[in-house]
Amino acid sequence: MRTTVVGSDAPRLDAADKAAGRTRYGQDLFTKTSLHAKVLRAAHAHAEILSIDAREAERLPGVLSVLTHLDVPGTNLHGLIRRDQEVLCGRKVRYLGDAVALVVARSEEAAVEALGKIRVEYRPLAAVFDIDEALRPDAPRIHDEGNVLSEKRIRKGDAPRALAESDVVVQDTLQTQIVDHAFLDLEAGRARYHRAVLTIEVSGQWIHEERRLVALALGLPLERVRILQPATGGAFGGREDISIQIYLGLAALRHPGKTVCLRYSRSESMVARHKRHPIRIHYRLGARRDGTLTAAEVTVWVDKGAYASTGVAVMRKASSHATGPYRVPHVSVDVVGVFTNKNPCGAMRGFGAAQMAVTYEGLIDRLAVALGMDKAELRRKNLIRSGDGVTTGQIVPHATAVDCMEAVLERIGWSNRNYDAPAPKCRRGYGVSVICFGLGYGDGFPDASRARCLLRSDGVVEVYSGGVDVGQGLLNMVAQITAEEVGVPLERVRPILADTDRTPESGSSSATRQTYFTGSAVHIAAAELKKQLQDIAAAHLEELVYEIQIENGEAYNIHRPERRMTLRDLARAGKKRGFSLEAHGVFKPPTMPED
Repeated sequence: MRTTVVGSDAPRLDAADKAAGRTRYGQDLFTKTSLHAKVLRAAHAHAEILSIDAREAERLPGVLSVLTHLDVPGTNLHGLIRRDQEVLCGRKVRYLGDAVALVVARSEEAAVEALGKIRVEYRPLAAVFDIDEALRPDAPRIHDEGNVLSEKRIRKGDAPRALAESDVVVQDTLQTQIVDHAFLDLEAGRARYHRAVLTIEVSGQWIHEERRLVALALGLPLERVRILQPATGGAFGGREDISIQIYLGLAALRHPGKTVCLRYSRSESMVARHKRHPIRIHYRLGARRDGTLTAAEVTVWVDKGAYASTGVAVMRKASSHATGPYRVPHVSVDVVGVFTNKNPCGAMRGFGAAQMAVTYEGLIDRLAVALGMDKAELRRKNLIRSGDGVTTGQIVPHATAVDCMEAVLERIGWSNRNYDAPAPKCRRGYGVSVICFGLGYGDGFPDASRARCLLRSDGVVEVYSGGVDVGQGLLNMVAQITAEEVGVPLERVRPILADTDRTPESGSSSATRQTYFTGSAVHIAAAELKKQLQDIAAAHLEELVYEIQIENGEAYNIHRPERRMTLRDLARAGKKRGFSLEAHGVFKPPTMPED
C-alpha cells in the first residue's frame, strides 16, 4: 500500500523541542560576550533634523560607537516596494518610530544610557494624523512629492447609471481601525561580520528579499550577505518589512569579528513597526426587487502612515476584492493612499481584502432586510458561479462559493433555525457570511517558489526551501509532501529552511502562498528525485523502470516484491552509476495583470 503521509495526523516536527524549551528564538541567540545595539527614535512625529551631537554618549564607559546616517555605507534606504524610508534619518523624521542614531556598547544597560546622552536638535514641523488633514491643499508635505502615495481605479460597466436604475440602494461609510500584530516573539537577533561576510540571524518573512534590502542599504555585494531565520513565534504580516536586520548589519560592519545583538521591548516594537491600514470606505450597493445585484460604487481612503511599505499592493488587493465573491455587473472602485505622520501601514493578514469583506457583507445583510429576503437566499442568488467575473472582470473558471455556503447552512441547520431553542445565559443567533481571498501576490506580479531535494548516503532525504516557518507549519508541509511523493517514512525526511546561502528562493511566507507555491515546487523536485531512484533501482535490479515502486523507503519490483533495495542501497548504487541524487523544482503559475 502506498504511503499516505499527506493528510495524516502527523506530529509537528518541531513540537518536542518547543515543549522541552530547546527551541532557539531570536532572544536565545544572545551570549555573554555579545555586543549590544540600541536605536534612538525620533522625538517628534514630524521635524527637520538640524544637528546630532553624540560626543557625550561616546564618552560613557562601555560605549563603543554611536552611528548616524553619515556612517551608513550604502543607500541608507529600505522599503519592500518603494525605497522611501531611511535606515537612520539625517534630514527629516516623519513619525515617532523613525530611527536617528544607533548605539553599540558592551552591555545593554550602557547602550540604553547612551541613548539619553545623544543631543538631537530639531525644527518641529506641523504634523497630520488623519486623512482629511493630509488631503487639505495647505497640509504640510510629509514627502516632497506630496501626501498621496498612489491612486487605484477599477471601472466595469456603468455603475452610476446602474445605481440610478436600481430598485433598492443601500449605502454606508465605514471606518476600520489601526491594528498591531502583537506577535509574542519580539524582534530580536544577532549579526556578525567575519571574513568579508555579514551573517544576520533575525526573524522575518522573506529572507531572500531581506538579503537584497540589507545589501542595498549597506552597500554590500549580495553574495557577502547571509540571512538565517531562527525559530519564530508569529508574524501575521508584521515581519514583512525590515525590522532590525539593517541596524544589526550596520553595527556588525563597524565592529568586525564581534557578535552584535539587538532586541526590542514591547513598547519599542509597537512604536517602530508597521500596522494594519485604517481604511475609510464609502460603499453604495444596488439591486433589483428580486434581489439581483446591479451595481457597486466604492470609494476607499487608505491611511498609509509615514511610508509606503506594502501600501500599493494592499490598495490593489482591496480594490480587486471590493465586491468579494459576488456577481456584480457594474462596478466603480476608487482607492486613494494617503500619507500621515503615524506608523507606516503595511502587510497584515487579509491585506486589504479583510476590510472590504467587513463592508460588503454588512451591506449584503442590510440589502436583505430592505428587500425582505432571507440573507442566505440573497447570497445564493448572487454568488459567482463557474464562468462568472469578479470585481476586475477576471473570469473564475471553477467557483465553489455556493457549495461552501450550502455545506455550512446544512451543518448549522439554517432552514430549521430556532431562535427560541434553550440557550442558558445567552441569546441564540444565526448568521452567514461569504468572503473570498486571492492567494499569492496577484496583479501580474511575478510569483514563484523553488525547492531542492537530495538523497544522502545514509538514506535520509533532505528537502531545501527558502520559505520561513513563522508558526504556520511549513516545516511539516515540505517534509510531508516530500515523504509522500518520494515514498519514504516521514522520519526519513529532513527539511532545511530559511538560509540564503543554502536554500533556494521560495518567496515570502505571506499571501497564503507557501503551501500552494512552495508545496508545489517541493512536489516537482521530489517527483524528479523519485524518478532518479526508480532509474537506479531498475538498472541495479535489472528490471523495467515502470515496474519499480518506492514505498516505505524501499524500491521493489511490483511483480516480484522480494527484489528490493533500501534508500541507503539506492544512494550507494546511484553514486557508482553517476546519478546526482539531487533534483530541483520550480513552480510559477501564470498571473494575470489588470488591464
